Amino acid sequence: MIELDDVFVLYPCLDRQVAALRGLTLSVAAGERVVIAGPSGSGKSTLVRLITGQVRPSAGIATVLDHDLVTASPQAVLALQRSGVGVITQHMTANLADELSVLDNVAMQSRLSGSARATARASALEMLARLGVDSLAMRRLSTISAGEAQRVAIAAALAHRPRVIVADEPTGALDLANANAVFDLLAELSTELDAALLVVSHDTGAARIGHRVLEIRDGRLGSETIHGSPQPRLVVDDRGWVRLPDVARTHAGITNRAIVDSPADALAPHDATAIVLQAPAGEASRHIAEPIAQAAASHEIQTIITAVDVSVALADRTTVILAPTSVQVNTGELLLITGRSGSGKTTLLSLLAGFAEPSLGHLQRDPLTRVAVGTASLGFAESMSIRHNVELACTVRGQRVDPALHDAVSALLHDLGIDELADRPVATLSGGERQRASIARSLASDADLIVLDEPTSQLDQAHAHQVARVLLAHARRGRAIVCASHEPELIAAADRVHPLAG
Repeated sequence: MIELDDVFVLYPCLDRQVAALRGLTLSVAAGERVVIAGPSGSGKSTLVRLITGQVRPSAGIATVLDHDLVTASPQAVLALQRSGVGVITQHMTANLADELSVLDNVAMQSRLSGSARATARASALEMLARLGVDSLAMRRLSTISAGEAQRVAIAAALAHRPRVIVADEPTGALDLANANAVFDLLAELSTELDAALLVVSHDTGAARIGHRVLEIRDGRLGSETIHGSPQPRLVVDDRGWVRLPDVARTHAGITNRAIVDSPADALAPHDATAIVLQAPAGEASRHIAEPIAQAAASHEIQTIITAVDVSVALADRTTVILAPTSVQVNTGELLLITGRSGSGKTTLLSLLAGFAEPSLGHLQRDPLTRVAVGTASLGFAESMSIRHNVELACTVRGQRVDPALHDAVSALLHDLGIDELADRPVATLSGGERQRASIARSLASDADLIVLDEPTSQLDQAHAHQVARVLLAHARRGRAIVCASHEPELIAAADRVHPLAG
């Protein structure tokens, strides 16, 4: 179903090219379920774009459902996307049409594939039911929660029963129960349709449905774990390249160089003696990230928002999208809003940011509070660099872009681990890199209140830990930071966690 051989994908970047995939080889058979893991920027999003025909390989062989992606015409790629491939992404809701009902949105892909209206709607309703949102069939998108909209988008990607299913971080906005339901459905459909399933996810729950779990590092396959196997196996490509896991390098003390610690005769042909790598004498040791310290605030804590029994309902007053809840927002604190999908986390963030008013209850907000928001819709100027996007946002807010701001932005990008990408166009970044750029844009502002919706949904654990450190540090400087998230790293770092019922 999917056959990649020594594939390279290069993106133009200023006066040079950047390699997102570097000789990646991968084969996925009919009915096989493969989970792809790896850190932010490792090439996972580019792999998804390659398989779904959004980018072409710069070198190598890439075939999906017998379509040669190197030579396929635009019409052939479009036909493949319409009928053969089902694509699920975290931000798929952006592709749904608010003027259509949930049911017609889900039926649209089948209609584009040539199905009759009645057949397409029946298939759409069945898929909505399997995802537990068939009761929303006649609703508009503007009347449902972000988590419900994500499940609708998943139904829309699968209703036409594709032979290749590609899911890119499909559960980033979902709570544990709904995430597990999505993974179970993907596994069921893969078996039912004899479809190849490729799931790209940082969610450790994805591994349980995979026949294989592959880790990508630096645009290559790093390791493979077979279902039921106690440990991963390192992948050695045709050229003999193998990538050592960071944990192994840390414990071996290896940084820039390694030596082979084996007798010379152990390297003879057909000798099964293990080859051991160790750090040369004098190599600097590597350190594992330390726990996040709960440092004391450097500013006096002040309450800037008080919400008492606030709730939000639709115009008919019968559909409640945020049940009554009370919360305070204080400067100097990192506040986490948690709750299952559909509990109203995004709606509460909108109230706190001043974008909406409660249907019932009392909300008191300091009118002088300056607000910066980071949402799932990142809204970058794609051809501009990260640095210019961040500085542009500051300019729009009336801030002066001077050497002091330039230095502050540089320090912020360094803290978030994207300083080496500062001058790259946003269009060349991975999903996780874009997410950290969005956080940088919010934190570089002069805002007193920073509101972030699922800011780490596309990040691996190490980068989520890094972001948690940065957010807590900025809270300690006297800012109020409010996040809606399921991320354990953020929850562990938070000063307060406010769970929503429902």
